[in-house]
Amino acid sequence: MSTANFDLIIIGGGAAGFAAALKADELEAKTALINTGLPLGGTCVNVGCIPTKFLLEVCETSHLLQNPRFKAVNPIAMKLDFQKVMQEKDELVAVLRNRNYQDLLPQLKNVKYWEGEVKFISAKQVAVNGEVFTADKFLIATGSSAKILPIPGLPETGFITHREALGLKQLPGSLLIIGGGPIGLEFCQIFSRLGSQVFLVELQSRILPQAEPIVSEELKKQLATEFTIYTNTKTLSVKRKENKKVVELEIEGTAKEITVDEILIGAGVVGNTQNIGIEPAGIEVDKTGFIQVDDEFRTRQKNIFAAGDVTGPPWLETVAAKEGNLAVQNALQNRHFKVDYSVIPYAVFTSPQVASV
Repeated sequence: MSTANFDLIIIGGGAAGFAAALKADELEAKTALINTGLPLGGTCVNVGCIPTKFLLEVCETSHLLQNPRFKAVNPIAMKLDFQKVMQEKDELVAVLRNRNYQDLLPQLKNVKYWEGEVKFISAKQVAVNGEVFTADKFLIATGSSAKILPIPGLPETGFITHREALGLKQLPGSLLIIGGGPIGLEFCQIFSRLGSQVFLVELQSRILPQAEPIVSEELKKQLATEFTIYTNTKTLSVKRKENKKVVELEIEGTAKEITVDEILIGAGVVGNTQNIGIEPAGIEVDKTGFIQVDDEFRTRQKNIFAAGDVTGPPWLETVAAKEGNLAVQNALQNRHFKVDYSVIPYAVFTSPQVASV
């Protein structure tokens, strides 16, 4: 088993990890960038911002052609070609992944890149594809993935998350989405406008519960013209019936069953820390897998830092990149950079859109 020594090892090649690698290269630190999980670029370019916003824009264009805002404009009857839409989405993702990430790697003279599984052996060593890498400092930026709810019958019945939804080859005739936050709402509108019959289920009393109540209510009123929305609704169980999926709901105390072709879970995320060896590393995670850090991105193990989605909200690409950049400077130069989270904007790209700070 061969070994290699570095000043810094970055685990994760998404927004936080790649921004960290750029800064580490600038600081001339001998760095290993190890990508694990999603392809290089992480959530945003592969299964987040880029593909979803492309699909939303395609659907918005189609919707406006069929439902013009002005009486003087005649509507155009049309139907989107699902396969062509998904193919164009994949082409865009590939172009941006290469341009913004892959093509930059050869320019990083102080950074070596690997792909594969990573596991801490100790606070200063990791195993990577049969090799042992040692470093003085580490940055964990492994991101997040969909939170799978403990709904009776769900594993046996089968379901998809936003990741699988973006890789579908056929459009579901009907789709039930659990979770009325940004992910759930955007996918509801995407699939509704693509041609699916869509049902949204939200446990709380209103969709987009982090927004002001008046904003949530107005958004619900607008979106309810396109798909069915159930709030104050518990998902009791799911089961398979022939080639369909039956979802048992409790809507404000009343039982209801909905039969659909597919179920999408869009009710939050968990930190990707299950397989990286957190115990040998000596770092602390909460019950949903998010790494606990101080306001300078340092874990309980003082030579190990963490940034991006794996540390918890806000789950935003721009924030992750900023955290990765600052965390590397704190690690390598003993700086004390922090992020002011009180002034961060977010947006939900439904139509109408919602934005806030």
